[in-house]
Amino acid sequence: MLSWFLNMRIRTKVFSSFLLVTLILMVVILVIIQMVKNIEATTKRVVDLRTPTAQASLMMLNGMNHSLASLRAWIILGEDEFKKERRAAWDEQISPSLEKMQGLSQRWALTENLGHLKQVQADIVRFKEFQKEIEDIAQTEENTPGRKILFHQVVPLEKVVVNNLTRMLKLELKNTQTSERNGLASLMTDLEASTGLAIEKLEEYMLSGSPVFKEQFEYQWNKNNHQYVELRSRHGLFSSGQREALNRLTEARDRMGPLMQQIIRIRTSDEWNRANFLLKTKAAPLAASITHHLNEMVASQNGQLQGDLTEVKRQTHFLIVILVAWFILGGLLSGVLGATITRGISEPLTALDRVMSGLTRGEFRHDKIEIITGDELGQLVNHTNELASRLRQFRRHATNLLSGNLKVQEFDLEGEFNIILNDILNRVKQEEDQESSQEGQESPPSPSQD
Repeated sequence: MLSWFLNMRIRTKVFSSFLLVTLILMVVILVIIQMVKNIEATTKRVVDLRTPTAQASLMMLNGMNHSLASLRAWIILGEDEFKKERRAAWDEQISPSLEKMQGLSQRWALTENLGHLKQVQADIVRFKEFQKEIEDIAQTEENTPGRKILFHQVVPLEKVVVNNLTRMLKLELKNTQTSERNGLASLMTDLEASTGLAIEKLEEYMLSGSPVFKEQFEYQWNKNNHQYVELRSRHGLFSSGQREALNRLTEARDRMGPLMQQIIRIRTSDEWNRANFLLKTKAAPLAASITHHLNEMVASQNGQLQGDLTEVKRQTHFLIVILVAWFILGGLLSGVLGATITRGISEPLTALDRVMSGLTRGEFRHDKIEIITGDELGQLVNHTNELASRLRQFRRHATNLLSGNLKVQEFDLEGEFNIILNDILNRVKQEEDQESSQEGQESPPSPSQD
C-alpha cells in the first residue's frame, strides 16, 4: 500500500491526500451531525413530551385533591367560598391538565398509557358529576334524612304529646285530690320531661354519632315508656277531657316510636349523611381510580424519561469517543501522509540540489542518489543519476582522446555527447596526420646508389 502510494504521481499524491483528509473531515462532521440530531430528538422528547406529561398528571392530581378538600369543607361548613375554590380547581388545574394530556397523547409510544388516559377521561366525567351532585345536596334537608324526619315529623308529634300532657295536667289540677289520684300530676310532669329529654338525646346522637348519646336516649325513652304504661293503667280515673287528650297523646306516641327507631337506624348506617355517603362510595373510589391511572402514567413517563436521559448520556459518551478516535486517527493519518509526502519531495530535492550544485562547480564524482519514489521526482532523480554518470563517462573519454589514446572508436554515449567525442576524435586524428606529413617533408632524401 505504501509503495503504491509512493509510486503515484505528485499531483495525484497531493490531490489524494487532501481528498482523503477532506473525506475524513466530512465523515466526522456527518457523524457528529447525525448524533447531535439524535441527541436533539431525545432531548426534545424529554422537554416537549415526557416532562409535560408528568407535570400535567401531577397538576391533575393536585387539582383533584384540591377539589375534594373544598367539597369536604363545603359539606362541613357550608360556606360559598369553598364552592368557588372547587370550581377554580376544575377550571385552572383539572380541565387544562386533561386537555394538555389529550394533546400530548398523540405522540405517546406506549399503548398502555393511552389506555390509562382513556380510563381517566371516563372517570373524570363521572367524578365531576358526582361532585356536583354532592355539592347540590350537601346543605339541604335531603342530605340528612334522619334530621329531616326528626324536625319535620318527630318534633311536631312531640309538641302534640307535650300539649296533651299539659292539658291533662291542667284538668288534673282542677280535680279533687284523693288518695287514688295521688301522684297523677307528678307522673304527667315526669312523662313530659322524659319525652323532651329523649328527643334532646336523640338529636345529640344524630349530630355527633356518639354511642353515649344513643344510650342516654334509650334510657330516657325506656323510662318514658314505663311512665306512659303507668299513666295508661290509671285511665279509669280520668275525666272525659283527659281521656280525649290521652288518646291523642297515645296516637302521637305510637307514631313517634317507629320514627325515632328509623332515625337510629339511619344514623347508624353510612347513609345518615348522603353527601358524605356519596363522597365515600362514589367520588372517593373514582378519585382513587383516577389517581391510580395517573400514577401509572407518571411512573411510565418517569421510566421513559430515565431511559431517554440514559440514552442521551450514552450518545454523548459515544460522540466523545468518536471525536477522540477521529482526532487520533486523523492526526496519525495526516502525520503519515504529511511525513511521506514531505520525505518523498524534500529528500530528493535536497539531493538534487547537492548534485547540481557540484556539477555547476565541475564536480562529477557524486554518490548515486537513492530513488525512494516512482513519481516525477523519482524520474528526475533517475535522470540526474544518469546525467552524472554520462558526464563522468564523457569526461573520461574526452581525457583519453586528448591524451592520445585512440583505441576507443565507439562511445557508450548518445546524442551530443557522442557527437562531441567523435568530433574530438576526428580532430585528434587530423592533428596526428598533419604531424606525420610534416615529419615526412622535413626528413632529407636518401642518397641514390648508382
